[in-house]
Amino acid sequence: MEKKDITLNRKVLSNIAVAFPSVFEKMYKEIVK
Repeated sequence: MEKKDITLNRKVLSNIAVAFPSVFEKMYKEIVK
């Protein structure tokens, strides 16, 4: 289940990255923290 969630989140994050690069960059930095 976790693997599926991670895959789904990656797809969603990828879509966000394409649509909102600056927003994705901020989100990514927060996640890395």
